[in-house]
Amino acid sequence: MTSRQTNGECSMRPNEAYRVLVIDDNPDIHEDFRRILAADDARAGQSNRVEAGILSTPGPGHPLPRFEVDFAHQGQDGLAQVMRAREAGRPYAVVFVDVSKPPGWDGIETIGCLWKADPALEAVLCTATSDYSLQDLARHLRRTDQLLVLKKPFDDIEVQQMAVALSEKWRLACEAQSYFDNLEALVHSRTAELALSLSLIQASENQYRLLFESNPEPIFTYDDTTLAFVSVNEAAVRHYGYSKEEFLTLTLRDLARPEDLPAFLDKLAQDGPGAGNSGVWRHRTKNSKFIEMEITSHHIQAQKIFLSLAIDVSERLSLEAQLRQSQKMESIGQLAGGIAHDFNNLLTVVNGHASLLQAGEKLTLRGVDSLKEIIEAGKRASALTRQLMTFSRKQEFHPQVVDLKEVVSQIIRMLRRILGEDVALHVDFSPELPSIVADLGMIEQVLLNLAVNSRDAMPRGGRLTIQTSAVVIDSTAAQQNPEAAPGRFVCLSFSDTGCGIAPEHLGRIFEPFFTTKQLDRGTGLGLATVYGIVKQHQGWITVQSKLGQGTTFQIYLPASNARGGALQMTPTEQKVIGGNETLLVVEDEEPLLKLMQHILESHGYKVLGCSNGRQALGLWREHAKEIDLLLTDLILPDGMAGTKLAQVLQKVEPRLKVLYTSGYNAERLAKEFPPGTHVNLVQKPFHARRLAEMVFDTLNDPL
Repeated sequence: MTSRQTNGECSMRPNEAYRVLVIDDNPDIHEDFRRILAADDARAGQSNRVEAGILSTPGPGHPLPRFEVDFAHQGQDGLAQVMRAREAGRPYAVVFVDVSKPPGWDGIETIGCLWKADPALEAVLCTATSDYSLQDLARHLRRTDQLLVLKKPFDDIEVQQMAVALSEKWRLACEAQSYFDNLEALVHSRTAELALSLSLIQASENQYRLLFESNPEPIFTYDDTTLAFVSVNEAAVRHYGYSKEEFLTLTLRDLARPEDLPAFLDKLAQDGPGAGNSGVWRHRTKNSKFIEMEITSHHIQAQKIFLSLAIDVSERLSLEAQLRQSQKMESIGQLAGGIAHDFNNLLTVVNGHASLLQAGEKLTLRGVDSLKEIIEAGKRASALTRQLMTFSRKQEFHPQVVDLKEVVSQIIRMLRRILGEDVALHVDFSPELPSIVADLGMIEQVLLNLAVNSRDAMPRGGRLTIQTSAVVIDSTAAQQNPEAAPGRFVCLSFSDTGCGIAPEHLGRIFEPFFTTKQLDRGTGLGLATVYGIVKQHQGWITVQSKLGQGTTFQIYLPASNARGGALQMTPTEQKVIGGNETLLVVEDEEPLLKLMQHILESHGYKVLGCSNGRQALGLWREHAKEIDLLLTDLILPDGMAGTKLAQVLQKVEPRLKVLYTSGYNAERLAKEFPPGTHVNLVQKPFHARRLAEMVFDTLNDPL
């Protein structure tokens, strides 16, 4: 059996022999100790009997420990053995030292040196005389707790019991020291772990505090029962306008609308543990303004609080609403354009035949009056479809570089007549105003429509202010309106002091046929026409209004670097001149095709009519050498558009002249032809005179 001692620790294994060192210069003493401490069952029994006799109790019946005994003659030799045993991890438990060992160290000095090498060693000083008192030993050795004195001659049982007792004491001391060392190491380890945990907790707390305080969005905690605020960050203070001290006196009920609170609390309860998006709720700021806040909450059950992140989505929701409105207006525009296109075909037939009747038939007076009414109704219907086409941005567009200040100045007199004497008109022009690229007639239409709208909003009189200014829209400002764009713009502003527009109507004022006026005061197309014209000019329009205070429209049109020249109005009417050329006319509406044939044949032309592109190709194969002009609708039903038909025929005959008809405008042709291409177009609905003039002009066009 062996003992183990590492870094000052020792432990005993089962059936392990204790190591005993005897330092004495007498070999006979060595033999006595070997004999006494040998593992002898007979001696063990004798020892047990003696112990039982002394204690007056039966013997324990357990075997004595075994001993491994080594010997040294001098103190220096014994010290060397102790040091080797300790280094080998097999330390001695007990050392028996003779009191005098000349010429070397005496017993006291030897024990002192041994304890320096192995402080746990149990020592027995063997002496035949009482040379040292207990006080002397304490004075020389500084300690006596591990020292016993054995008087020579000694008894075997006495030596054996002393060896057993001291060995057990040594073992228990080693175990106690080991336990203490382990306990101390455990304390150090747990202390280090606790310090690390505390540092991690502190770091986590600092991180949380940093995220909480420096977060750009409002964060707050509130009691899950009373809803009282427990803490808020700086962003919440800035956003809601309350100081931290004020916040901590409030509850969530003070921010939320009373009617929203039950639904909000139900949503929190449904989310359960963990973070959950509670939706968008309206909160009241300190200045009583309501803001739309998207709330994400986390229930911290241990602290009985909710931690909530609040993101202001007021601007986002406003932009989404504007975008939906813009998309709705776009859809309405497409619908209006489609209806106007089909209606134009019908009006062309009605107006065309009416003009033919008026020019050629002899009617009674009652018939003449009826025909005039038909013609006037046709004109009004044509004007209505033009407004629809303008709203849907399909009206024919004649751009030129113009000075908006000059346009407004020339129409001021007309505006004053429209407004009447009880409405004061004030005009404020910016001194350095860039030019714009615009259709002069359309811009005049915008001015007239806005003036009429302002007049109707001020039945008892008021003030209308028209302003022009140059503005630069940056990307940040452009994001506030989905229809806006960054760049240089000219702003045209109309501000009146009228009755204003109700908030629930603001989102619909540009819709066709929407009006709050009396039935006999308008068609509901005035502002829709303005909207369409502005969009066709690549601009946008905004409106601000308050009931009882008035309305302001602001129109933004792209600025141009070109210099505006003299204003050019649309050309005057030309004299109708006919001819004898052969025309290939393609129109899918049969009544309109018959009307066009009738009109053109009445002006001397030979007309080959058909309803689609394939029929037109058949007629071309039969009459290619005769045909001088292709008159075709832009949209045909058999998949071959008018532009495609023209390309096919002009590939065979490059000199073939082409004239398009359409309820749409030249903008549609721009998708088919590269920029700069010369396009001849007659807009539906057209009168007989207009069709004849366009055919004549196209046939005589040198291009």
